[in-house]
Amino acid sequence: MASRVLSIEIGYSLTKVVEMDYNIKNPKIYKCFDFETPKGVLEDGVVTPSQEFRDSYVLACEKNEIKTKKVVFNVISSRIANREVTIPAVKSNKIAELLRANASEYFPVDVSKYCLAHNILEELGNKKDGKQYKLSVLAIPEELVFSYYKLAELCGLTVEALDYTGNSVLQAVKGGFETGTHLLVKLEENSSMLTVLNKGNVVLQRSIAYGISTAVNTLRETNAFGQNLTFSDAVTVLRRETCIWSQLGENFDYDYIEGEEPQETVIARGKITDSLNDLIRNIARIIDYHNSRSSEIPIEKISLIGVGADVSGLSRLITNELGIKVNVLKQVQNAVLTKAVQAEREVSISQYIACIGATLKPVEINANSKGAKGKKGGKSSFISKEKAEASQSMKEPIILVMVAVLIAGGLVGYPIIKKLSLQAAKDKLQSQIESLMPVQDTYNNYLSAKADFEELQAMYDSTTNPNENMLSFLEELEDKMPTSINVISFTASEEGVEMTMNVDSKPAAAKVLVQLRTFHSLASVETTELKTVEDETKKKTLEFTVTCLYKINTAAAQTPDNQTPATQN
Repeated sequence: MASRVLSIEIGYSLTKVVEMDYNIKNPKIYKCFDFETPKGVLEDGVVTPSQEFRDSYVLACEKNEIKTKKVVFNVISSRIANREVTIPAVKSNKIAELLRANASEYFPVDVSKYCLAHNILEELGNKKDGKQYKLSVLAIPEELVFSYYKLAELCGLTVEALDYTGNSVLQAVKGGFETGTHLLVKLEENSSMLTVLNKGNVVLQRSIAYGISTAVNTLRETNAFGQNLTFSDAVTVLRRETCIWSQLGENFDYDYIEGEEPQETVIARGKITDSLNDLIRNIARIIDYHNSRSSEIPIEKISLIGVGADVSGLSRLITNELGIKVNVLKQVQNAVLTKAVQAEREVSISQYIACIGATLKPVEINANSKGAKGKKGGKSSFISKEKAEASQSMKEPIILVMVAVLIAGGLVGYPIIKKLSLQAAKDKLQSQIESLMPVQDTYNNYLSAKADFEELQAMYDSTTNPNENMLSFLEELEDKMPTSINVISFTASEEGVEMTMNVDSKPAAAKVLVQLRTFHSLASVETTELKTVEDETKKKTLEFTVTCLYKINTAAAQTPDNQTPATQN
């Protein structure tokens, strides 16, 4: 019989739970349910264990007849740093050691305070040239990791694994997007994760600080669809009833028979629709960023998962606003729904896809010292280097006391002094750690601002071309060219212009070329040889063709040398 686990994802407003098989191929899913997360439990991925959360969890488990005590947590946080790296193809049990040794090259932070996690994305090369692994490497704050173990201990659970949402989503849909380029949007309460997949491989992964909570809270405030609704109640209403228009803009497609629907409800629909504006605009921003830097593989289709995926009318609204077909993903590629789950009308499978994926192939989280899986009761065996040293240091006084008792009673005071000295050193280090905590926030803000700059830079570059210099060229042409020239043809391209003209004499032709070479908007001027032509009146003129290339605005076309490409995943 397969071992069962609970896969839990704690959100700001809802906690999602899936009971399913673990460590087998094509695991079965037995239960899917959620309950409201008490306020203050979650803050940027870090959980604060509380009796209120434990009581809510126990009540939800009793209601759903859950006895399983093993757990896999699915986590997401802006404090988790993500990098793609390539390493030699070493044995799997040596990868963690290699990553730890080179961690400072991947992450410009004090890696001793982080747990590393990795996942093999693909194998590169061959035996002849040497194989390599392309890895997705995560640096996860120990504070975040330990917080989940403490919560598990409070709830009487044993931690089997922690997985990062970005990996969970990928594992759940693996094999489902083998052709074309797709955008997978995980809509949660306060944020959304966007993953671009091309032929099943991750091309880009970004998080945006917008989710479905604005629409949920707007619905609750209007009272048009129910009084005193909880967050969970409001989500259910949004799924059962179409509370939004098909395009942004209040009262867009209002075509009801007057008096059939209250004006209050019509106004509420407009407000709920408009509350989704920031979410849709930021999805569009990520799409534009991807399409501008990877124009050969533009996004063809969008799939929604998460809490907000099943909001009635949302897929149609996003389709109309972005011009890309949107659907709700309701199938899991690598797991099997039991008949009991399929019969649950209230269960939205798209909401639980990340929970399901977290159990399939979770990333391997490696602490700074030797660790193991979670112990009974959820106690973590992840021990930081500092804590290990402190533990070892505390053993020294005990040994010395034993020696002192055997040698002489006068040495009993030594371990006490040693302990006080160690305590003072520990307090000093703790003070230094606390004083440096704001640096992490500054670094996170820098990464966020840098990513935004690079996205905007890429979008700007995609909208510019050298032909924008044409106006400057025409102004100079009007100011500097002699009135005696006759332009026969004028052809413009992105790089420059080509003009065929005639003049009365060779000095006039020379003057034209000299003047053109003084144009600030031009990088080069080339001409064909002069040829004599006659018009219908037998008048002879000199005809020639000039090719002019624009100067490139290097400030707009290049990224500063000290800027590096944005993280892909």
